[in-house]
Amino acid sequence: MQIRPVSDLQDKYTEIEDKVLNSNEVIYLTKEGHGSMVLMSLEKYSEYIKEVEVELQEYPILNGDIELEVGVEEFEKFLDSSKEVKEKVHKKALENAKKLAD
Repeated sequence: MQIRPVSDLQDKYTEIEDKVLNSNEVIYLTKEGHGSMVLMSLEKYSEYIKEVEVELQEYPILNGDIELEVGVEEFEKFLDSSKEVKEKVHKKALENAKKLAD
């Protein structure tokens, strides 16, 4: 994994493209010291999406497999629990992206 300034896209495009496509490396770009973008090959992106889809299968409510008829209280409970699920999915997605970068 590399962290580079977004200006490198213009200044060193060929070098970055080579790393992303030929070494299947993920490159994190920053702008003004903050994360801006992630660059990866389409192959790497497809692998990542497949892993995320597998993870989402653990949460049927997120993939539309469950239809619910609930009242306000139940819906509020669901919203609270869905925040936890979203955080777990986000955390797992970041872990997977880091694994793919290695």
